[in-house]
Amino acid sequence: MSLIVKFLGRTGVARWAITAVFAGSIGNFAFGQEEAPKVSSMTIEQCREYALANQPAVSAANLSALAGAQRAGALNRLGIAGMLSREVPIRKQQASFGVGATAAMAEQAALDTTFDVNFTYLSILYGQKQLAVAEKAIADLTSLRDIAKPIVKEGTRPDVSNNQVEKIEVMLLAGQARKGEAISGIARANAALREAMGLPSGEPLKLAAVSFPESKQVPNKEEVLEGARTNRGEVRASRAAIEVARLETRAQGVGFFKLQAHTFASGSDLHSIVIPAGQRGEEYLPGGVAPEMPANLAGKKRDRVATAAIYSDRAASVAEKTENLAVLEAENFLIRYKENSSRAEKLNQAAIQAEKLASRLRDKFDPRSTKIGLDEVLNAGTLSVSTKLDANEASYRTLLDLAALERASGGAFRLALEWPKANP
Repeated sequence: MSLIVKFLGRTGVARWAITAVFAGSIGNFAFGQEEAPKVSSMTIEQCREYALANQPAVSAANLSALAGAQRAGALNRLGIAGMLSREVPIRKQQASFGVGATAAMAEQAALDTTFDVNFTYLSILYGQKQLAVAEKAIADLTSLRDIAKPIVKEGTRPDVSNNQVEKIEVMLLAGQARKGEAISGIARANAALREAMGLPSGEPLKLAAVSFPESKQVPNKEEVLEGARTNRGEVRASRAAIEVARLETRAQGVGFFKLQAHTFASGSDLHSIVIPAGQRGEEYLPGGVAPEMPANLAGKKRDRVATAAIYSDRAASVAEKTENLAVLEAENFLIRYKENSSRAEKLNQAAIQAEKLASRLRDKFDPRSTKIGLDEVLNAGTLSVSTKLDANEASYRTLLDLAALERASGGAFRLALEWPKANP
């Protein structure tokens, strides 16, 4: 019954900081710490809105986009000095592609943050649901123990022994441990929600939702995969990088008497881009490929052009790999959604039937009649609890898969939750 607050992190596509290729410095920015929202409780929509306005990752991505626009503007404002250089018009084109790339990454950062809020908000509700199951199990076991003890003491039923009472005590201890695990998981998820929203550590946020939501959405495979190919910020940025690299080939071909020339990468640190390594062991996870371009190219013009052309071809390979990983990630979540939604449907049906059986046996258990054994009641109760816990987890995972598809598709698919009437 462990609460799943293991952030998905990279599930196929690295969240590449390709904007480092294009962004330039436009000054120092000071950020004040936002206060917690002045509301008694928050809906998931309010949490998303607050996060998009206050999450530092979103702010950083937006500032990278702003820096790219500033750099492009600076080239356009060179005036006569820019007209004297045959290289400047090419740098202007490169900068314009950089603006598009950084804007794409800013949009992806917003989708990433939206997912983080969805994940943590739903994790809190999932933990509360599992906690309710644990508390009911503890209450039922306590009631059954209180019935069994007098039976053993008075000897009214020879089939009920002290061994069974001890078994109930063991089950109660295990239930208490699971309850503590759920409480701890809820606290971790709440702390993670605060971070996702850009809030400092403090008192747990109170959620407006009191029940777990549902979603009757069935994602369209073609729509999701097309979104991964065309909408994902990483894919759009890597395609822009192809054009920038191709233009670098032209830039190296202008001018005379140069034995060394700067490239577009001279104003950025490509080594700052962290690309998670793949895993090739018990778990397989293909890794991404980082963009590459030296800050300077040396040699005669024809040699510099040839070298730039090689890096241009490499940029195309990076873009192809990025798209492949984006599609793989989306396919992975589509498969997981199909699996978990099917499991959730069957397990929820099983949980209803198991609870009916357990309730019927509890109600019919008679301290003086051996018609229904104590072990039957215990086994039915255990089956009901375990099935309900599994059903809750499958429902939770289904919603997480839908939330992940929104991010993996670059927003082509949008998560839509249906809340019980008890929720605002």
